[in-house]
Amino acid sequence: MTKARRPRVDSAPAITAAIAAAGRTFSPPPGVVLDTLEASIFDEVMAEFPKIDMTDHRARLCAMLAKEMATATRAQDAIDTQGVVLTNSNGNPILNPHVRVADKAIRTVLAYRRSLGITARALNGGDTRNVAIRRRHNLANEAMLDEMDDEDLLGRPPVPASDRKDH
Repeated sequence: MTKARRPRVDSAPAITAAIAAAGRTFSPPPGVVLDTLEASIFDEVMAEFPKIDMTDHRARLCAMLAKEMATATRAQDAIDTQGVVLTNSNGNPILNPHVRVADKAIRTVLAYRRSLGITARALNGGDTRNVAIRRRHNLANEAMLDEMDDEDLLGRPPVPASDRKDH
């Protein structure tokens, strides 16, 4: 059994789907609480993806990635303030515990990035040209929604009810 081919991103149905998806908004999944820094990082991570490729599961992984990136940032800030080497109560030098926290968080971030396919190699088996072309097309197609300055006089693809902000 062969795997179905991905549709071309420059076809009329794909462009219509991308424009419709551009109106979708994503917030952290239910049960995931993000502080200000984490929410900011979540928005940055979500911007990495064309909205047409986003699923609820990917949004949850993006929230988990945002939490780990915030942990790495906070640990690095502590290292910058306190230094890499601390002195214990006996006067002996010890490694700042935040170094291990930062190291683990960065390793986890890289694993999430691979899982989400944010790297071209993870997304398409090493062929970066196809990934770049596909993302460029999808982002350009989504941008068409913003360029439509028609005062809502022209019909637009409907936004699914599950993607609207009003409920």
